[in-house]
Amino acid sequence: MLRSLFASKSIALTVKDYAIRCLTYTPSGGVSSTYEHLLPNGIVENGQILDKPALLSHLVKCVGKVKGRRKRASFFVPDAIVIVRSITIPLDIQPDEFRGYILLELGVTIHLPFEDPVFDYHLVASDGDKQHVLLFAAPRDVVQDYSDLCKDAGLKPVVADISALSLQRFSSVQDRSSFEGHTLLLQANLVANTVSFFQDAHLVFMRHMKSTLQPIDWEAIQVEREILYRCKRDEGALQMDWRQLTEELSRVLNYYRYTLHKGEVEVDRILVSGDHPDLPDIISAIQARFDQMTVLPINSQSREELSGKHHIIPVRFHELMGVPLRGGQPHVD
Repeated sequence: MLRSLFASKSIALTVKDYAIRCLTYTPSGGVSSTYEHLLPNGIVENGQILDKPALLSHLVKCVGKVKGRRKRASFFVPDAIVIVRSITIPLDIQPDEFRGYILLELGVTIHLPFEDPVFDYHLVASDGDKQHVLLFAAPRDVVQDYSDLCKDAGLKPVVADISALSLQRFSSVQDRSSFEGHTLLLQANLVANTVSFFQDAHLVFMRHMKSTLQPIDWEAIQVEREILYRCKRDEGALQMDWRQLTEELSRVLNYYRYTLHKGEVEVDRILVSGDHPDLPDIISAIQARFDQMTVLPINSQSREELSGKHHIIPVRFHELMGVPLRGGQPHVD
């Protein structure tokens, strides 16, 4: 989690290139409602806001629908701009001095593809004379744009979070063993995929990959509080997209195993989530390619456990379900 803002709870939201999704929850972590709002093409692209007035107008509508005005909000930093780095810090640097040390080393021994980052860090282990720390960073101006957007829409932004970390929190509540050892988490979305590697529940590596499909390849229909998606391309285009995804997964798996870990580790499982409407077919394609590995939809069992009398949490909202977990296990009010 990026701690550039103070922590609180009330609304969790994510802005995709094609939709805004909101989840409202109580101080106890109870999920009150979900809402999804269609975004026209050209407003957000690859996480970057291209048309701020238009995006604000749509977010104001969402805030009105969920009665969120003046409530506290947590938002996701777009996956495409998040950087995860493993760094080492001398043993004589105390944890309360980490932030100052990192600031001094930025651009010297710690190199990021952007200037003026907002960042967070997590101490993983110490050995010898070094402390092993995970650094999470994003461009400050983009994070500030989303924070300002929330303020202008009448929300009180308090937390900037990372979707993969939120999904991991949610999954681990459903199954404590789901992120033991080395786990690959795939977030398969309409126009992009995010691959995250976890080692014993610690996020250690991320890669954002564009799909062969674009927003114009999808037909989206707003139906009350949710959106239905249908691909306008033929089955061959979808299968080509799945093949590219499995090839990218193969390359990134090899990089993780052999470049980062010198062939000394094996990935225990692939967990899959996301908003792609053909998620079951994607999982089948991945399982066929990696038949020696366990490939599972993340928290498929959560559908029943998180169902109220009149409310079921769709899979595409699962990444938001990890936000209220800072206060305990989520449930549906």
